[in-house]
Order: sequence, then C-alpha cells, then structure tokens
Amino acid sequence: MDLTSHHHSLFEKPGVHSLPQLYQLGLGVYHSDKWRELSSYLRWELKHKLGLFPANQYLRFTDHTPLLLDSATDCPESFLVSPSVTVNRASLGWRLLIETSRMFQWGCLFSDESGLYVSTDSGQSATLRYRFIHPIQSVFVSNTGYVFVCSNGKLFRSANQGKSFTEVLALSSPDSYFLTNNGMTELPDGRLLIGEYGVVRHRHSWQNLAYIYYSTDRGATWQTSDFLIRDGVNKHVHLVKYSLYLNSLFLTDGDNKKQVWLNRTLTKLDQPSNNHHDDGWHRLNQTHYQQGGYLSMAELNGTVFLGSDYLGGTNFIVSTTDGERFQKQIVPDPYRRSPVMNMLTRRTNTGQTELWAVLHNSITSSTRSLLMFSSNGGHTWTRVIDYDGTRHEIKLVSASPKLIDQVHFAIITKEGNQFKQTVFRASTRRL
Repeated sequence: MDLTSHHHSLFEKPGVHSLPQLYQLGLGVYHSDKWRELSSYLRWELKHKLGLFPANQYLRFTDHTPLLLDSATDCPESFLVSPSVTVNRASLGWRLLIETSRMFQWGCLFSDESGLYVSTDSGQSATLRYRFIHPIQSVFVSNTGYVFVCSNGKLFRSANQGKSFTEVLALSSPDSYFLTNNGMTELPDGRLLIGEYGVVRHRHSWQNLAYIYYSTDRGATWQTSDFLIRDGVNKHVHLVKYSLYLNSLFLTDGDNKKQVWLNRTLTKLDQPSNNHHDDGWHRLNQTHYQQGGYLSMAELNGTVFLGSDYLGGTNFIVSTTDGERFQKQIVPDPYRRSPVMNMLTRRTNTGQTELWAVLHNSITSSTRSLLMFSSNGGHTWTRVIDYDGTRHEIKLVSASPKLIDQVHFAIITKEGNQFKQTVFRASTRRL
C-alpha cells in the first residue's frame, strides 16, 4: 500500500520520465517482498483492460448523482442522499464514536484527541470521562462493559465505566495500535483478541508488528502469538473479527502476503492449522492472486462482507455466507484503485438495513474516492460523496459490530499545512 503512494506519478502520467521512479519502485518491491502483490496487480490490470472480467462481476451503482467534493469545494451543512437518507452536520467533531448501545457511546474528539468522552444521546453531546497523556489511537468496549483504549502503543483497561484505567499490554512500538472497528474483537465466551497494526519504517524494511494478542480473563492479562511472523508476514495485522453468522474468526495480514485466515473452532488462537477441520487458523488463500489481506469487514442479513486493500491496483468487495465460497464484486473505474478502508451497517427507522463503505485513494486525482451505501445487500450501491482523495479524506467515525441508527463520518480537508475536520451524520429522513 505504501509503495504505490510513494511513486504516485507512475499512476498519474506514466512515460519515459517515469523510468527512474520505476527503478525505485522495483527496489521497493524487492526490499519489501511485494513481488506477489505486483504480479497480482498486473494480472488484474490486464484482465480489466482486455475486458476479460465478466460484466456482472463489477459492482453496480444506482442512478443517484453523488455530491462531488474537489479542491475548492466545501460540503454543504446538509443534503439529501435518497428519499429516505439525509446527511447533516454533526453537533460535535467526533474523531471516534464507538456505539455500544442506542443510548451509550464512547469516543474522542478532533479538538481533544487525548480525552475519552461518553455520550448518552447518539453523539449530540459529550462528557469527558478520562484524560490520557497521549492521543487516543483506538477504542473498544466489550459486551460486559470493559473499556479498552490504545494510546502511545499501550493498551489500557477500565473496569469502572472509564473512571480509571490500568495498563494491561504493551505493543511492539509506540506507533502500534489496533484498527478501530476491525482490529479487536470479542468471542461469545468473553475471550478477546487484538491484531497489532502500525507503520514503522527502518531503512529498507518495516518493523514487523504482525502479532496477535488474546485474553481469557476479559482483558486483565494477555498472551502473545507470533505465528504470522513465523509464517513470513512482514508488517502488521489488518483485521481480526468474530463473525456471528459463521461462529468463526476472520484474520487478515499485510503487507507482503495479504492472507486471510479462518478459525472455525475458536480454539488454538496462537497457531495455524493444516485444514479447515482442525483447531487453529486455516489459511483460505494459497496465493496473493486469490485475494486476502482484507482491511475491513461487516456482517448483514446472513452475509459476511470483506473489503480489499490494493492501493493503486484493482479492488474488490468480497462476500460469503459459509466461509468456503466467496463472491467477488470488482470496484469499477474511476474508483477501482481505491481500497475499501472501512465498512459499517445501519438500521433505518423503518427497519431496513444498509451497508456503508468508504473507498479512499490519496495517490492520484484521476482515481476518485467514494463514500457509498447499499440498501439491498450489496446488489447495487448508492454513491453519497465522490471526492478527490489527494485533497480530502473521508473516514467512518462510527464503529460497532452491530447495526447502528446513524453513521457518523468525518471529512478531512488539507488547507496548506493545516487540516480541517468536519463531521457529519447520515440518518433516516424525517418525512
């Protein structure tokens, strides 16, 4: 993912002048062991350009015209997405908003990244609960009410609704954390898992952060597994998430191999298995081209959805109902080179369900980024905001493994050396 961002002109306007960058890209591929990814990129690119992908495999959009957000464009205070969905500016600038129930949310603000806040009115107001020394990187709240906060590469735990915290785990580096909404999960019996994520560079290679941590005492103590590192993974963990529908655990890694693993028995969390019938983690893709390394996951109406992380390549939204057969939707141009950064599910006031996703690409203006949702299980998608990822970034602020009522998202705009953050919420339109 990082190599393509460092050599963005190759994707913007390739030509003879690109040869030095092409050489540097080759060195980067060699040093970071990304030749598998480059090979897959080339094969997907050829199939797309030659029209070899079946037309019905491409993701389809509705006729709705999205809001366009470019360099000189500001997002309006409110706008209508569809007859039933409206977007309004939020009353608070949430950076994270963890939905634990309809009446209780945890998070932090762009204006106060070290403060942990609680809200009891769907994010309309907030009360400071605890202040950390360093900025909050990620937050997780267990079903039994334990609050976990990652800050400065350490995991802190609260057993009293955020009134006090105890450090329970030190990750590999101060820049390590877990990806909110995807990188920490809870099993039905209360066991917890974390996949370590971070981007730490040492000369020509990454610091390897691909550790899994698991707890059998509701997060008071943790055990560590390095089986991914021993398997050859060279960077970090993207996703570790429990699937309620499959009663299984998904695990994905980055950066060189981009694999996807499934643990059906929820046992032997520290080791791989030889086949899907054994205890432990079973690898689902044997090659990079078979796809894995997913960055996001959501469940809706009996289906598990996974979003790919192929910045500069061809991206996919993959779905399964059994963990064995996977259907792949290809993201079409001009969004094809944008990874599926995050996904969420929402329930409307009328009981309908929606799947939300954000696709972001910051390496070239010719590839567009997109906030979108589907109200029919991924068969068609409504584009909400089409934007230039070199000028703006949209992040899903809300996080929850369950259906939520409102989707909060932030639009981050670069203005010179400063960043402007504006938070919006998508909800059911009141008729």
